[in-house]
Amino acid sequence: GPRKAPVVILSGTAPDPAGAPTASGSTATTASSTTPSTTPSPTTDATAFPFALPAAPGPGGTQALATNTKDGGVTYDVAYALVDVSNGANVTNTNSAYAIAHCKACTTVAVSFQVVLIVGHSKVIAPINAAGALNYDCPACVTTALADQMVITLSAQPSQQLLNTLETDLKQLNALPALGSGGTPSAVATEVGTVQQEIQSALQSSGLETNP
Repeated sequence: GPRKAPVVILSGTAPDPAGAPTASGSTATTASSTTPSTTPSPTTDATAFPFALPAAPGPGGTQALATNTKDGGVTYDVAYALVDVSNGANVTNTNSAYAIAHCKACTTVAVSFQVVLIVGHSKVIAPINAAGALNYDCPACVTTALADQMVITLSAQPSQQLLNTLETDLKQLNALPALGSGGTPSAVATEVGTVQQEIQSALQSSGLETNP
């Protein structure tokens, strides 16, 4: 994905409503200093930054927000969701990851992974995928944000077995914090990429994908 700092990059990953094929979007940003969280405490950390932190996601949205103000600290925030959209409902789900740091020699990582399963046909398919990494007066720190959003159209309701498989795949993301200070952008991307491949494989094997 695009790499630029300090900015937030928005990447729409909407499949063509007419064909409604599978779409997968991944947005990653790494702040200019070098990049992942225990659940942050935005209320406490907000005072350390001269700007407002991102607002909480709306209904159907997924967000990871990692804020770090501890010198030498390692902070990870990992969020994931499996969303089902049916009965022609609009597909306007948001998926976002924000990593914000104000510390020395610290590691801050935010990863948000969202799988949206569209059953049938929806006229409005306009999901939003966003990632933002920002270092504020943060020497020798690694600040990484990665948002991965998969939007898949299915011909019928997925079986409980398939849903269980997808949920199991997503739960592997819980292991990301174990990377610790070794959570470089490439290491995080590799772990997330493995999960995405497993989800894609499970969906392909189901035979439910429309225009895969």
